[in-house]
Amino acid sequence: MRSDESMPQRFLTDDELHDARALIGWLFWAPPIIFTISYFVAAWFALSLGVLAEVVCFVLFGGLATWSCLSRLREYKKFGRDIDARIVEVAEGAPERVWMTRDGRCYVRIAGRKIPVPNDYFKELRDANSIKIEYLPESCFATRVKIVHGVGIAG
Repeated sequence: MRSDESMPQRFLTDDELHDARALIGWLFWAPPIIFTISYFVAAWFALSLGVLAEVVCFVLFGGLATWSCLSRLREYKKFGRDIDARIVEVAEGAPERVWMTRDGRCYVRIAGRKIPVPNDYFKELRDANSIKIEYLPESCFATRVKIVHGVGIAG
């Protein structure tokens, strides 16, 4: 677990804890389920094609299904440790980079951390001058995003 002493921290409230648990939904588990189902379907078809097809199916689809399941379980364990600790870190400043991956997940880089954020914030984050993100320290899931537009000069 990474601990950065310069990063401000605070405890999650009960409402925020409930909202944080909702971050792990069906979309989180969809890729391993899809890869596993694909593996079983391909294996069923490969049975009639011979040993070589079975081996290719096992290596290709079985490997993808295993990798996907193990990586999601690892992420889920990190998330569980964050929820048990009930601590969020707060990062403020200009976003270094905002991007969307091919699979449709939105990320923002701030203070050297790559933090996944809800896709609803993508356009606003690209136009933002300053942001404040509260996120779970180990799994890096954003729990709260505050966006500041404009130059931010008080007169």
